[in-house]
Amino acid sequence: NLIGLSMPLFSEWILTYNWKQQPCLLEYEVLGKLHNLSHLDETVCIWTNQFFSILQHSLDVYVENYVCITIECDAENARFFFDFRGKLTSVEELQNWLANQNNKWYSISYTVRDEEVSVILQPIEKSVVK
Repeated sequence: NLIGLSMPLFSEWILTYNWKQQPCLLEYEVLGKLHNLSHLDETVCIWTNQFFSILQHSLDVYVENYVCITIECDAENARFFFDFRGKLTSVEELQNWLANQNNKWYSISYTVRDEEVSVILQPIEKSVVK
């Protein structure tokens, strides 16, 4: 359950994304044991919003585009998976943006192709608040 992660900004962003006409359809799932991730809320929400802005600027609006966000929680960490299926018109812009995203809060691994993008956003420190 998304609400059980104690991430109100991120949850609201996900739950309201499809309310407006968007160039891609968003789906989400939460896997594993729910944890309090409130300390990640603002950082993950801002990053997700920036990622979607770059992604939307890079995709072909004349085909069906989908993004699935999966939040996977284990005993001490959470990982955020962003999987895009559709068609990109500009792979380079998205690759360049992703290449410059590692910072002191999280690490990113990604694969970008013309018709799919996979990104894993992983907080560097233990992400679960007990």
